[in-house]
Amino acid sequence: MDVRLRNEIKKVEGKLVTEAVQLLDNYNPTSFGNEFGKSQLKNLQNIANQTEAIEVITNFIRYQMGRERNSGWNQADSHGTRFGESFIARIEKTIPERILTLIKGEIDDSQKQSIQIELTRRFIGYACRQFTYLRGAN
Repeated sequence: MDVRLRNEIKKVEGKLVTEAVQLLDNYNPTSFGNEFGKSQLKNLQNIANQTEAIEVITNFIRYQMGRERNSGWNQADSHGTRFGESFIARIEKTIPERILTLIKGEIDDSQKQSIQIELTRRFIGYACRQFTYLRGAN
């Protein structure tokens, strides 16, 4: 990835942090239960760091949702939307539709995919931090 694109990514990091904070604030991580700890999000982060495909990341979340029906991934917000579904929506829709569009200049499909995976990795990292903060603050 070239320097221009890295600089553009840095410009939208604040938006990623905001998205991660809003996502976790819609749920109560203290009620996720002990089986859903930092390790769940760290495992997700490890998956994201090992792949170049968004589908691999969302597949892992869906797997976790199906594996443990009472896990934090299945915790519903006040509208009945499960945490895993909201997380996937941020990755599949919010990042490409709202944040990726803030990147200035021409980018081809290959660059777009590289940027989206990098933004997703950072988003997951910010979500891990917010989760740790909310679990530790309560």
